[in-house]
Amino acid sequence: MDIFPMGAKQAKDKFELLMENDLYIAQEKIDGVRALIHLYKGGVVKVTTRGASVDAPDTPIDITHRIPYINDWQPPNGLLGCIIDTEITIPGLDSAQVAGIVSYKSQVEVPNGIQFNAFDIIAYDNKTVFSWNQQQRLHGLSIKSRYFPEWLIPLPIYFGTEAKYDLLDEIFSCGKEGIMLKNLNSMYIPGKKPAHTWYKVKKVDSIDAKIVGSCSPEKYYRDPKTNEEDTTRLTKLYENGWFGAIMYELEDGTRGTVSGFSDEERAKMSENHQVKPCYLGRWMELKFMEKTKDGKLRHPRFIRLREEVEK
Repeated sequence: MDIFPMGAKQAKDKFELLMENDLYIAQEKIDGVRALIHLYKGGVVKVTTRGASVDAPDTPIDITHRIPYINDWQPPNGLLGCIIDTEITIPGLDSAQVAGIVSYKSQVEVPNGIQFNAFDIIAYDNKTVFSWNQQQRLHGLSIKSRYFPEWLIPLPIYFGTEAKYDLLDEIFSCGKEGIMLKNLNSMYIPGKKPAHTWYKVKKVDSIDAKIVGSCSPEKYYRDPKTNEEDTTRLTKLYENGWFGAIMYELEDGTRGTVSGFSDEERAKMSENHQVKPCYLGRWMELKFMEKTKDGKLRHPRFIRLREEVEK
């Protein structure tokens, strides 16, 4: 079954209303890689991400082979017929590092300690439960959690305004990413970010943006005092044939440019001082401080490419 996970909107100016609304529960927002665990009859297990391949845009990427213990696991009968919505984490690593390790094409050895943080269930006893609301799905997940192995960990749930604020304070004081606020009456809509459903609250926001082009780099370094070009010194970007910045477009049509790429990422994505054509149209995740009144991102920085198979 091909299912893309449901996404979340930014809380923004709704934050206080959502925190005070008892219909919304809170969970920690995990800094990892989104994954669905499919548990089929016969004990077959498959793990898929939120990304799709270039050649099969309607099919989520299968990363089962990147999870070392999946093929040796014999799931109990109580879990067969379920699809669990999770976030993959590896202790001590951030989401970009985890994404690089579990990537479909990666050949890096997966370290010990990889775990799946379970927060929703979207198939139960061989039937999808998209008609169940969030409260019913959380109850179903709780029932099935008795069968979970040690590496599949249910995320705690926090009810009420005081508990939600306490969780938020704890998350931010520990330097973690943020929290999710979820409407107990809402349904699960695969591959969408429906309103009044899931909201994320983060200190530094993130957003998905489409790559639409690139800017050439400066050819020469400039004198720090006069700002004049020093024609005897080629810049590192120009000398290596890398692009200067990536041009992006948000879902609302707003455009801008972003930097923050590592040398390794620039080398992989560049060709003749521009981004390679195969990356045009790809989606990436950016972090930013805030949106300006005209909708532009303040201080955007590249985080990672969304999970897709690269040609």
